[in-house]
Amino acid sequence: TQADHARSVAERLGLSDATLLRELGNVYTSLDRLETAEGLFRRSLAVDENNSHTRRRLADALSAQNAVADAVNEYLRVIETYKENKSSSSLTNYASSSSSSSEEKNKKEEEDRKECLLAITQCEQLLKTLGRMEEFAPLRALQGDLMRR
Repeated sequence: TQADHARSVAERLGLSDATLLRELGNVYTSLDRLETAEGLFRRSLAVDENNSHTRRRLADALSAQNAVADAVNEYLRVIETYKENKSSSSLTNYASSSSSSSEEKNKKEEEDRKECLLAITQCEQLLKTLGRMEEFAPLRALQGDLMRR
């Protein structure tokens, strides 16, 4: 398939573009070739380890492969990364000289907020499957906070 050819070329060239690797992973996910998708998401994260979207897509692929505990761990990493980034951004003064960088920062924060909400929803479903309901409360509290923004 074209996806196999693109992946083969990417591997031969030592592709390290995190976004392209993630998008190839998305293509393989849509083809239900989840192990290949997982590998591409992991390669993308090796380049950009704090990318919430890629990490959530990895968790989705793991979940679809019934690797429930691993998927929960990845969803929790998305959530923790969001909380860490939010904490550090509130401690740092982002006095920006241009409105475009402020707009980019706001866009990134909104994207991360949405990824966190998606991760919480998926994570809760899997935690229920694992019988780990005691972990719901902090997730629901964060979810409520994120929904108010």
